[in-house]
Amino acid sequence: MMAEAAAAPKDVTYLFVDQGERRAAIEAYLASQNLMLPNLLLDSRQDVARHYAMPGLPGTLSIGADGKLRSTHVGEISREALAAAISRLVAE
Repeated sequence: MMAEAAAAPKDVTYLFVDQGERRAAIEAYLASQNLMLPNLLLDSRQDVARHYAMPGLPGTLSIGADGKLRSTHVGEISREALAAAISRLVAE
């Protein structure tokens, strides 16, 4: 669902952050699921979660065009909740 959202044309950039797996494992998983992720960050030190004080994984961060954190969602996110978060960002 996230890959589909990232592929849709919008004024939004998605960054997919992996916090632990090795590149080979990630690439094998993506290939097995036929997924293309345009922006993938391998964050083995978990710097992103630490920087944004994420209390758990998975997490979805909404960051405005100014680089400031607007909202966080911990756990699996629904298509509706993701669409609402994106709509709020685009409306800014």
